[in-house]
Amino acid sequence: MMKKILAITLTGLCILSGLGSEALSIRSPSQIQTLFNDDYDMMILTPEIYNNTIQPLLQHKNTYEMRTFVRTIEEIYSEYPGRDEPEKIKYAIKEAYDTYQIRYVLLIGDITQLPIRKTEVNWLYGPDVFVDDVLTDLYYADIYTANGSFCSWDSNNDDVFGEYYWKMKDEKIEQIDNVDLYPDISIGRIPCANEKELQTVIKKIIEYESSNTKDETWFNRIILLGGDSFPYSQWPDFPETKEIEGEVVLEAIETIMKDFTSTRLWASENNFLPVKINKEWTKGAGFISYSGHGFPYGFATSRPNSSDTITYYTFHMLMMRNKEKLPIVFLDACLTAKLDFNINGIQLPCLAWSLLKKPNGGSIISIGSTREAWEGYFNPYGSAGIPNINKNFFKAYTDRSTVGEMMTYAQTEYLDTHDWKDCLTIEEIILLGDPSLKIGGYE
Repeated sequence: MMKKILAITLTGLCILSGLGSEALSIRSPSQIQTLFNDDYDMMILTPEIYNNTIQPLLQHKNTYEMRTFVRTIEEIYSEYPGRDEPEKIKYAIKEAYDTYQIRYVLLIGDITQLPIRKTEVNWLYGPDVFVDDVLTDLYYADIYTANGSFCSWDSNNDDVFGEYYWKMKDEKIEQIDNVDLYPDISIGRIPCANEKELQTVIKKIIEYESSNTKDETWFNRIILLGGDSFPYSQWPDFPETKEIEGEVVLEAIETIMKDFTSTRLWASENNFLPVKINKEWTKGAGFISYSGHGFPYGFATSRPNSSDTITYYTFHMLMMRNKEKLPIVFLDACLTAKLDFNINGIQLPCLAWSLLKKPNGGSIISIGSTREAWEGYFNPYGSAGIPNINKNFFKAYTDRSTVGEMMTYAQTEYLDTHDWKDCLTIEEIILLGDPSLKIGGYE
């Protein structure tokens, strides 16, 4: 695999220029069994502080027969074995999967309230270290190995999880821990820091699913954002290519989503501009795909072979007013879902989370990367790295899909079609929002 790559590019290196709520309150699995004599679809994991806040979502899900129950992490920490809190959470998910055949897990809380797994994924390009850890919720979704044993992500039992070293220029990979990576369930997170943020997202989910939005004109639009990700004038260390990389990826997605009306906001067409992005976003769209560079508070690309960078910052969202016309957004870029983003120790919301928690607009789902990402281009462009996950995600769409189904397809397809384990890409991409979200709402 490695020798097939003609050129490697780095995406986004810090470019700066029905049922009553009481009947469905938190219970143990044995108590839940009396509510429905059947399997379950989703488990919500939450700190106790959000118990009352999540009741409308719980009621809503069960009304639409997305059979859902809740467990608090305080209960889990006291009831399950594990070397640390994430491992205890994973054992609780395993039990729910084994006992109730759940398909989805929704994590509630930021990473200080409900922990995320940090893995020892190291990515070196020459002497430079671009990544030396990865934040990933895929750890919780990858329950079993291929032989059916529990996948601890620490096969050598040294309490260091997911050890993986990739020296890109040397074409050398050392995978110390046997990490399966295949998701057994679909997982998403609402990384709220407080009750108000959670209320905002829950309100958006309920309103979105309660409306038959797929018949609305706005839903049948897809907005494609991108440009020349790697103009030679800016990236002389990489082989010069004629492709306008981001737009090539988006053109492939446009072909996949041919039943949707596409709006191209492309740097080559001189309309990749914050004011135009906000204008089209405000009109509403079922989906938005961006391909280019990113950072925790925005994204950026270039016109063909131009040294100038066009940037969309988080503060530009102030003029985004799409209200209930909420898209599912895939951010094919670095760092847009960096959940540990902080400045001088002050925790700040990343772009993907800012879109999801925005009242009266933004997104209903945000998918992005918690760390720096990479692109490998040979023929066809975007056959490896994060652009491939972007394209796979849209390949999975049907009008009966949930977001979680699309995400697990994208991950599984990536693993099935590559003859090496790209732990960096597959681990760092994270879904923010409800993985059981019914795309276009219920009829």
